[in-house]
Amino acid sequence: MADAHPRIRSHFARTWTAARRLVASRSAVVGPRLVVALAAVFVVAALARTAVYGSVFRGDAVVLLSNDPYYYRFVVERHVAAGSDLDSLLRYDGRDPLFVVSLSVVVALLGGVDHAGAVLAWYPVVVGLLTVGLVFAFATLVTDSRAVGVVAAAALALSPAHVARTALGFSDHHAADYLWLVATATLVVALARLDGRPERRLALVPLLAVALAAQVLSWEAGVALLAPTAVVVALLALVDAAAGRRPTVGIAAAAAFVVAAGLVAAATAFGWHDSRIAVSVAVLAGLVVGVVGVAALSVRVGAPARATLGPTLLLAALGVVAAGRVAEVASVLSAGRNYLAATAGSGVAETVPLVGGPLGPLTGPLSLFGVGLFVALPFLLGESRALRRAPDAGRFLLVTFTWIFLALALVQRRFAGELSPFVAVLVGIALVDFAWRAGVLDADPLARRRRRPVGAAASRLAPVAFALLVVMATVTSAGFLAIKLNQSVVSDGEYEAARAIHADAAARGLDYPHSYVLSSLGRNRLYNYEVSGHAAPELSYRYAAASYDPFLAAPSPDERYWHLHDRVGYVVTTDGHRPSPASTGAVLHDRLGSDGDGVTGTGHFRLVYASDDGSVKAFALVPGAVVVGTADPGRSVAVAVPITVGDQPVTYARETTATAAGWYAVTVPYPGRYTVDGRPVTVSERDVLAGGFVDADGRSPAPTRARWSFDAGRGDVAFDAHGGAHGRVVGPAWTAGGLDFRGTGGVTIAGVPTPTPETGLALTVRFAAVDPIDPSDPEPTRFPRLAAAAPSGRYTTTDGYQLGLVDGRIVGAVGDGPGAGVVRGPAVDDGRQHVVSLLWDGAVVRLVVDGDVVDAVPYDGPVTRSDTLVVGATTDDRYHLRGVVTDLRLDLTPEGAVRDGTTPIRTHTELTDVHPPLPLSTVSNTEPSYRGV
Repeated sequence: MADAHPRIRSHFARTWTAARRLVASRSAVVGPRLVVALAAVFVVAALARTAVYGSVFRGDAVVLLSNDPYYYRFVVERHVAAGSDLDSLLRYDGRDPLFVVSLSVVVALLGGVDHAGAVLAWYPVVVGLLTVGLVFAFATLVTDSRAVGVVAAAALALSPAHVARTALGFSDHHAADYLWLVATATLVVALARLDGRPERRLALVPLLAVALAAQVLSWEAGVALLAPTAVVVALLALVDAAAGRRPTVGIAAAAAFVVAAGLVAAATAFGWHDSRIAVSVAVLAGLVVGVVGVAALSVRVGAPARATLGPTLLLAALGVVAAGRVAEVASVLSAGRNYLAATAGSGVAETVPLVGGPLGPLTGPLSLFGVGLFVALPFLLGESRALRRAPDAGRFLLVTFTWIFLALALVQRRFAGELSPFVAVLVGIALVDFAWRAGVLDADPLARRRRRPVGAAASRLAPVAFALLVVMATVTSAGFLAIKLNQSVVSDGEYEAARAIHADAAARGLDYPHSYVLSSLGRNRLYNYEVSGHAAPELSYRYAAASYDPFLAAPSPDERYWHLHDRVGYVVTTDGHRPSPASTGAVLHDRLGSDGDGVTGTGHFRLVYASDDGSVKAFALVPGAVVVGTADPGRSVAVAVPITVGDQPVTYARETTATAAGWYAVTVPYPGRYTVDGRPVTVSERDVLAGGFVDADGRSPAPTRARWSFDAGRGDVAFDAHGGAHGRVVGPAWTAGGLDFRGTGGVTIAGVPTPTPETGLALTVRFAAVDPIDPSDPEPTRFPRLAAAAPSGRYTTTDGYQLGLVDGRIVGAVGDGPGAGVVRGPAVDDGRQHVVSLLWDGAVVRLVVDGDVVDAVPYDGPVTRSDTLVVGATTDDRYHLRGVVTDLRLDLTPEGAVRDGTTPIRTHTELTDVHPPLPLSTVSNTEPSYRGV
């Protein structure tokens, strides 16, 4: 150990000396001119990336750009909050481990989670400027011209594709990916440029290994970015072997690949990535070592180049095929294919091909590179042709990387960022070459020993043309850069909408996931992070991707409410997201839920924010208060209340029609003083949030006696014409014969008193067309409920009371858990109409089917308290019915049930005849084993 430090110092000294000699050997631009030029480039690069400062730093708040950065803010903050020391900070088992851990360590060193926003905001700017500097070094090494290096750095400084991903607030993994990619390319070229003693080249091997490993560990798909380097190293080794040279660059780079594979494998001890990635990197390193080793061996034994080139390429191809059969490698490749297939056509901007969409071959490259790509392409072709005459390691790497990332960008433009540094170098070559040809430069910085075209030198228009090209390149890059940044910046309306939702959720006491915000994909993580601090993909992004567009396009907002209300607390609408005037998107965004344009409004979405220009609106999902009343059958009833949108007062208005029975109902989402059919009616906040009923006629519910005749024919309310205890209909469909229950939802009636021995219980249901039940059916299907004031469970442990079926036979129960009174009867799933009553007089539970008492059991215990009665399911939304219910009656008065052995049974005489009770001893059960259900 004592000798370790001197060796380390010696190694770094050699590395520093090698770097200084590399820089000193390039002298096209010298002294202060270079310093001033580079300083100007860095100033431009910094200004371009921080132009959005006012949009990111808003008072004490840090508002990141775009969508994905909020995911990284979420995971970094959680990781820092959970990490108590450096060891815990280094251990991370999520995606993009090196990226997340590096940011987490910086945040922790600066003082904790409170600094996360600022760290994530500034990270891309710092890394972006480092990448600009590396591009200068890379271009200088490749071309032996600092002039090209300065122009290439300037081109990258204004490249829209690069600036958009390295701008202030765009805290994604991309900026780090670009840095490590350019660092890798620069180090490979540096290996080729170093002449002399082998230790100079050896000094760069550890740096290259670190860059390769960092590339893999910074992004979950980072191993894909190693493939171009592996291809270049292998081909350079073959080129050297073909020329009879020892492939020294390939040997050094292969050693770096081996070390990098070891570093990645070691990182798995901290939970970084898994064995699939480690094995994939090791296999890739093995392929590189194999090709370089064969090339080196062929030179050593003096084998003819043509005799070894073919077999080497064949062995490499066979190695690639064999690598693809390694389970871990196959898994990684499969994940990549699945990602490309899943995102193709998804509408996400970064997954669109570079030339995709209308006028894509023009607008796609312009939006990401200005005119840079069009300037670079001719020189890419020229450099590619020149390599056949004079192979050069630096230009070979430049050309290979450019072609590979151009091909990837043509598949998905997300790779335009990886392409941008190499396009910038080609732009540097092109502009410097043009400057010399136009006479702007006296000496040829590229030193190609060419004669300057006489016509170009003599022409006065050539310098003007060069100036125009520079201005065009600068203006187009700056213009499209401004557009790209404007698309990423969170608008004032979007940010204020998030703040308004947060305030509303806090006022209502809503925590995640009840405060989940459904919005367009490009802002979903923003809203959910700002509202609740949650922005993980499985909790937010994917759900929005699957749900938002169908929500907007749906024709019935109320139906979408019942579909989403258990998962979504808020929804945001914006201009341009209204599929049709009759869609949910249009009903909310254009009419704020009011009726209009021949389209029915909604009562379940309450406006909580509207931007001044109306482009962004946020709505809370609420049960809504139900205003009910009576009117002449078929008569229209108008309901309206004034609300405020921004600073402008507007009117929320609905209209409904009284049913044939003379009842009407309309759901409203706002508290306030409504005008209902010309009369004032006050709706409270409690009614809106609890889904309560407000009687416009001033009646108070009396649910001790209630009757629900399911004859409204439409709407989401089942009217209690007797006692005013109306029910919510969610799921069943109205038919001429009643409500058709199709195995989902039910009718929920709130505020129903619990039976006592003093009140008794009489529950009567008339139904028909119950689907036949097969004992081999799954459990939920075998045990449907007709009506229940009890949760799911065995009848013998009923908490409350319920009527239902078991394998088609009628069952009723009353109780307070184990030992409940259970009565059973015959099969009623024969498709015919039946009337069934469950009666309890405080001492005996009886079951009456079609007027006959079919079972009776003693029960004098208590009944579990339940203020909710559900038709067609249990109170916890299980055991759904399939059948048609025509009428339901509930009587909790002493006259409604049997009081003793001589009082006649009241089974709602309007539905069935009155029959005297039978002595308990004469009531038999035909299937004793049935009592255990």
